[in-house]
Amino acid sequence: MKHIIEAALLTATEPLQLSDLKKLFDDELDDEALQQAIAEVAQGCEGRSIELVNVGGVLHGGGEEIGVLIHH
Repeated sequence: MKHIIEAALLTATEPLQLSDLKKLFDDELDDEALQQAIAEVAQGCEGRSIELVNVGGVLHGGGEEIGVLIHH
């Protein structure tokens, strides 16, 4: 699950909403599990040249957007 979310974020041309990420799992993933997976992706970015960033506020609810910032 973590690798799917990371791949989706890295290949997206714009930030993704939580609802977009849930669709990757046919909406069968509850919010808590999704947030846990996102936290694991964020933790995996530590020490790398990428950073998981929250574009639209806190990481709960359906309207927030999440994107990847690549450091050069």
